[in-house]
Amino acid sequence: MTISEVIVKMIDFSEGNEHDIAHFLRVWGYAKIIGECSGLDEKEERIVELSAIVHDIACPKLRPIYGCAPGDKQEEMGKEMVNEFFA
Repeated sequence: MTISEVIVKMIDFSEGNEHDIAHFLRVWGYAKIIGECSGLDEKEERIVELSAIVHDIACPKLRPIYGCAPGDKQEEMGKEMVNEFFA
């Protein structure tokens, strides 16, 4: 998938939650700038950008359970969700 395709997929995944969409787009923008300015190679830059896009992938599933998205739970649930997202 291209970065643009991943962004579109993540927007769909976010089910219209404008806060989540704006957040991951903002984080992606920062990550892209940092990656470009850090002299990363193309593969490393892609990893940084993709990570930024999906970094909060578990939040929508955790909020109904916990009322928030605890970091430790994000790590637990997020790994599997990211694998499924990119499958």
